[in-house]
Amino acid sequence: MFALLDRLPLKARTALALLCFVGFGIGLGLFTSSVAGSVAEGLPAGSDGRADLERLASIALWTPLIVAPIGVILQMSVWFSIVRVLRLNVAVIKAAAAGDLSPRMLVVGKDELGQMATAFNTMMGRFQETVAGIRRAVDEVTTSAGSLQRASGTMTAAADATAGELETVARSAARTSEEVGAIAEGTQQMRHAITEISANTSDVSRMTDDAVTGVSRASGNVTRLQDSSQEINEVLRTINAIAAQTNLLALNATIEAARAGEAGRGFAIVAGEVKELAQATATATEEIARRIEGIQHDTSETVDAVSGFSDIIGQIAAHQVTIAAAVEEQTATTGTMVDGAGLVSAGAEQISLAIGAVSSAADEVRGAAEETHRAVDDLTGTAARLHGLAAVFRS
Repeated sequence: MFALLDRLPLKARTALALLCFVGFGIGLGLFTSSVAGSVAEGLPAGSDGRADLERLASIALWTPLIVAPIGVILQMSVWFSIVRVLRLNVAVIKAAAAGDLSPRMLVVGKDELGQMATAFNTMMGRFQETVAGIRRAVDEVTTSAGSLQRASGTMTAAADATAGELETVARSAARTSEEVGAIAEGTQQMRHAITEISANTSDVSRMTDDAVTGVSRASGNVTRLQDSSQEINEVLRTINAIAAQTNLLALNATIEAARAGEAGRGFAIVAGEVKELAQATATATEEIARRIEGIQHDTSETVDAVSGFSDIIGQIAAHQVTIAAAVEEQTATTGTMVDGAGLVSAGAEQISLAIGAVSSAADEVRGAAEETHRAVDDLTGTAARLHGLAAVFRS
């Protein structure tokens, strides 16, 4: 029965309580009047007790008519006070349903309605704080998303710039490797050429030694001719002229040998001219031989000339030693250059490998930045939707 009453609206329950109160008052009055009348009929007429009971019955009969309006007035006052509070609180609930979180219920007393209003106000306060926190969080997320978006854009631009610079460096490294390879090849050829020059220098040194030996023998022969005839003076002048030319050519040979141009080609040319002069000298000597026919004459001047030629050959030998030392030093330097070119080539190759690794890393950074940019876009969209949901509620 009480469960059925709980299902009725508040107005119906109030009206039912009013009817019950009025009915109870009328019933109580009628019952009292009936009981008093019945008791009065059993008493003698004109007695004081019967008169009192008749008055009581009359009063009991009029009592419901007096009590009922008073109950109605009291019930209506209670009704209007409850309905007023309920209407105010219903307006607050409707405002909250419309998204306005600022109104609060009117709390009257500590009964169920007051407890409900207090709980509702507490709930709305916490809900208002939650919505404000959501708005702040959405604003912070939006700000952070903007920062992340700018950072991802910067990362993407930096990765693109790094990739371009790495490509330029890679091309430079490739060109450097090619140039180093060409230098290494040229240095290797230089080493072979210097090796040949060194071998030719050794041959020239042996030839110079042989020339010194031959000059020594010629000097002995000329010494033995010191008793030759004075008739060969004219021929001796020719020999002296030839010796002077030989000295000049020998000096040129010394200069050419010192320069060591094109592996001693100049020295070979001078040696050829010396040979031709030697043939002319031989012809003159034959003429002298025919003229003196066994006459020995003092050939001291010839001895001096041969001695000077020996000195020239000695100078050539000394310069040849210097050339050999320079060639040896150049050989060592060339070897160092070849080794250095190999190291540079290996370093260029390692640089190319490192550039490849850095380029791969730059590609990964670019991919990560793009994924971050997409994630930030999704986060921005989510934040916008949350902001729209939070904007429904007004604080």
